[in-house]
Amino acid sequence: MSADGNKIECRRCRETFPIDAESCPNCGKEVRSNTPYYVGAALGLVLVLAAVLSMGELLAYGVLGAVIAVSCGYMVYRKRDRIVEEGESI
Repeated sequence: MSADGNKIECRRCRETFPIDAESCPNCGKEVRSNTPYYVGAALGLVLVLAAVLSMGELLAYGVLGAVIAVSCGYMVYRKRDRIVEEGESI
């Protein structure tokens, strides 16, 4: 974040822009995208479902899937929480 608190810095091009923007006006990188986390959570749930349906043969994959799904869910939660915190500090 920049020194004035109302702007953030793009991780791709290092341009500063308003904190409420959806994407960087310079390079277009989305700053509020959660797509990778949703894909990870879906993959984790598929692994858990596969383990449950195979009745234990894929138990390790089920555990891994649960860890992935919970981790991705937590990352989405923390990202939203940080955005709310930044909005309140303005």
